[in-house]
Amino acid sequence: MLSLAEGMLQAGWQVDLLVLDGTGPLAEQIPPGCRLLDFSLPHVYQALPNVVSYLRSSQPEVLFTAQTHYNLAAMLSRVLSGWKGRLILSEHINLSKQTAHSKNMMEQLYPTLARWFYPFADKVVVVSQDAADDLVRRCRLPASRVTVIHNPVLTRPVETLMKPEPEPPWPHSPSAPLFLAAGRLTPQKNFPLLLQAFTKVLEQEPAAHLVILGEGEDRLALSALAVNLGIHGSVWLPGFVPNPYPWMARCSVFVLSSSWEGFGNVLVEAMACGTPVVATDCPSGPAEILEKGRLGRLVPPEDAAALAAAMLAEWRSPHQPHVLKQRAADFTLDAILPKYLALFDPQAEQEQ
Repeated sequence: MLSLAEGMLQAGWQVDLLVLDGTGPLAEQIPPGCRLLDFSLPHVYQALPNVVSYLRSSQPEVLFTAQTHYNLAAMLSRVLSGWKGRLILSEHINLSKQTAHSKNMMEQLYPTLARWFYPFADKVVVVSQDAADDLVRRCRLPASRVTVIHNPVLTRPVETLMKPEPEPPWPHSPSAPLFLAAGRLTPQKNFPLLLQAFTKVLEQEPAAHLVILGEGEDRLALSALAVNLGIHGSVWLPGFVPNPYPWMARCSVFVLSSSWEGFGNVLVEAMACGTPVVATDCPSGPAEILEKGRLGRLVPPEDAAALAAAMLAEWRSPHQPHVLKQRAADFTLDAILPKYLALFDPQAEQEQ
């Protein structure tokens, strides 16, 4: 969303960013010129009066939202406010997989609620084809209402973001592999699978190390698992890192171990650094980014042995950096923004 805000500002649009909490770790990355409306509320449905008031007073041409609960709140706000602008929703996850793994009763209702309300949006953007197919099938949406637009992951030259070099808490050994993962420490990312796979990697490469960037509810459980597996001396969880590119540029192989995704931004970020990648062939996104394995090794989800073998194989025989960088260029802001501009202002596209 921040990337799109930056691109829309550059294209001459006025951009308002509506958030529940404007004090999070990404607050410093809000682009200059973007008007921030911080509701300072714990839940989106508590913000409904604020959004309704905003729509009535500001009358924006377009309201663009992401994630199911925000999308549903936007639909309600549109009805309650009487606002007649263009409402575009977006899904960044495979909804079937997300709800299947959720223990939240409300979240389990999301497919049904989406089936009822999403047809009244002007358009629904989904960030990968597989996730779009799932949304159409699960929510019985007309395919004409759904469009696939990949995430604009890269907004500025990666070379400027790859410095300075990170300093891990162990002696640097250029001959030893350094594996990297990044993401929220939640069940979706399946870092326990990665730890189990890394245990098998260490059997062949005892000097290897693993870094997992990110923060979340599973931190203590992951730390305990590393201790139980006897690999805690080779694993580091430094927490949330605002700029992961120096790590991505330095590591030997980037690994995505998720059970499900919507797209997989971190794969693109690593590839932009020329770093080889390994990923689970989970729904949805990795297979599209890696062109069904042509640009990186794909393994079945939940298979620690296969993941370990792929990590070692990619380290020993990596894909060529220039090929990976070339693919990553498909997901720059310059490449993706025109698709959103056409969606936000279809009349302008017709005039061209």
